[in-house]
Amino acid sequence: MSDAPFDAETLKAYAHPLRIKMYDYLLTHGSATATQLAQELGENTGQTSYHLRILARHGLVEDDPEVTARGRERWWRPTRKVLRMEPEVLLDPATRQASQHVLSAVVQERAEILQNWFKTAAEAGPWLHANVTHRATVKLAPDEAKELISQVLQTIDDFVEKREADSDSEKQRVRIYFDLLPLLEDL
Repeated sequence: MSDAPFDAETLKAYAHPLRIKMYDYLLTHGSATATQLAQELGENTGQTSYHLRILARHGLVEDDPEVTARGRERWWRPTRKVLRMEPEVLLDPATRQASQHVLSAVVQERAEILQNWFKTAAEAGPWLHANVTHRATVKLAPDEAKELISQVLQTIDDFVEKREADSDSEKQRVRIYFDLLPLLEDL
């Protein structure tokens, strides 16, 4: 999987609401066909096929060689684990609306996941003691922030890489969030 930053064209391609939902579905649930995505997202197969081709053209999804297709089925998987945008893309007036839409979708998805977790945590069994919602506030210079981001992402990537192929049925998929941003009142 690639973790290269989004360029302007990739960001614009990704910023469509259905493409974001499809990509999020693939990240969360694994490979799927256009038909499966259509059923899960309440769309028609023509729409999901079209949007998958656009995501593929921009390198965001690809054929999944690990899934054996039956008939004309085409299985898709995401190619990226990390959503990163170059600062220039965030600041460019030509991509500002797309970047705001994508960031809003990211925030909404995180809020929904966290709200669902808090609603159902009491029934989570052993997961009740194996989760964390943590935040910390510290003063950092931009270079220190970059160093921390690099170290945390490397730790996460190393941990995930060791477990990606693990098919242990007792294991549960988990979502990992890591945000580091300046507090607005300090800018």
